[in-house]
This record gives sequence, structure tokens and C-alpha cells, in this order.
Amino acid sequence: MSFSWSKYWLRIFIVVMSLLSLLLVACWIHLKPKSMAMEILPTKEKIYSMSQNEVFTTYHNFMHTVTFHCKNIIRVGSKEDGGWDVCADPEYIPKEPCLVYSFGIGSDSSFDLAVHKKYKCEVHSFDPTLSEAQKKKISPLLHFHPIGLCDQEITMMNQSYKTLYEIRRTLGHLNTKLAILKIDIEMWEWRSLHHSILKNMLDDVQQLLIEFHTQKFEIAWLTNQYFSSLHLLRDLYDLGFRVFSVDSNYVCVFLINKLKLTNCYNIHFVKIT
Repeated sequence: MSFSWSKYWLRIFIVVMSLLSLLLVACWIHLKPKSMAMEILPTKEKIYSMSQNEVFTTYHNFMHTVTFHCKNIIRVGSKEDGGWDVCADPEYIPKEPCLVYSFGIGSDSSFDLAVHKKYKCEVHSFDPTLSEAQKKKISPLLHFHPIGLCDQEITMMNQSYKTLYEIRRTLGHLNTKLAILKIDIEMWEWRSLHHSILKNMLDDVQQLLIEFHTQKFEIAWLTNQYFSSLHLLRDLYDLGFRVFSVDSNYVCVFLINKLKLTNCYNIHFVKIT
């Protein structure tokens, strides 16, 4: 029987290509971006059975994890802090007539104004901390309210705070869907969201853009804040909210075991159910 060099080299080629394919798959799994990871939060029962280390790790992992693939993400407003991502896929893009609530604008209302101009939405901007000079700089195209968001109606330091339910009731928006609900209120988001969920105020929110804050690491650790935070994040997940974009704000950076983490994350959700 004569030896066939062509068959020999063909077999070598097939083996090499197979090995190469396996290597590429392994590299992709190892190096794949966080945005490809579909990590799901533990159940509430599992959360409360976890150690503090596990809860801490799960919290920060979730804050870096995209759980929904939005094909068309648009940066709206400032490209720096103050701007936010919006999912512009056909089923989620704001469509006129649309309603947007923006809590916590500080000195940068670029997002609010850009949403109004781009999508022709009715935009209500809320912030009880602005000075009179800052208020005068707000565009007349926006509906500004010197009110803060909280889990109860209170007045602190001559600043008025109300629940999302009461605000929507007062403005006549209880039966109007919120195309976008943006919240950046420096730690008050946890209490406000908890109350809003209890009052079913997030059931008709299409996109939820929120900066999550935790206290300084030592305080958050001692007060078990990561447990309650994960619990609320699970509530959002159960309501159908999925993360389509994440952004770490390293103004709030801290180090632990030489690992750089932050107390502030801008998380962008769409509601899929």
C-alpha cells in the first residue's frame, strides 16, 4: 500500500484547526467582557444565608454586570458625569408623547434638556438643593420642581421631600407611563425605591437610570448595608428590570486588598416585563 502524503497533511491540518478552535473558545471565555456575563442575583432566601464576604462580592460583581443586550445605546446629555445612557432599541426608545422624571440634577441639567429635545418628552426635573442662581439657569423647556425624593413626606433644612407616589399623584401622572425615571440623590435612592416598589410605582417605568451609593466601606460593612442593597436589587430584578449599561464613578473610589472599587455606580435598566 502506498503512503498518501496528501491524506497525512489533511489530517494534520484538521487536528491543528480543531486545537486552534478550542484555544480560541477558551480565550474568549476567559477574556470575554463583563457585558457578556448574564449573572443573575441570588434569591432573597439565599442572600440572607450568605456570609458578609459573599454579599460584598456579589454586590460589586452585579454592579459590573450587564444582564440585557441593548443593541443601540445612546449617550444623552454630557459625555462626562451628568450624562446617562438610554436604550434606543425600538421597543424601549421613548416615543412621543412621553413622560420623564429626573431626580437630582445639581448644576448639570444637560440630560434632562437633551431628552426633551431628542425625544420630545415632557421632562420634570426635581432638586430641592439648588440655589436661586442655579434655578435661573434651568431651561424653561423643563418643568422644574424644588422637591426631593424620599420614602416619606418630610421637610429638612427648609427642603421639601415627597414620595414618588405623592409626586405622581400631585402632578396627575398616576396613570401615565414613565418612559424614563432617572435618580441621582446621594444615598436616598435605597429608601425611595423600597417605598416606590411597595406602592407599585415602578410597574410602568420603561427605563430606570440610577446612581447607586453605599456608605464608606467600614460603615456599610458594620451596618449590613450590602444585605439590604442586594435585597432591593433582587426586587428590581423580580419586577423585570435588567441592566443594559453600567458605569463606575471613581469619584467615590476606595481600595480593599489593593483592589480599586467604588461606592458609586451608574446603572441603567430597561423593564422587559
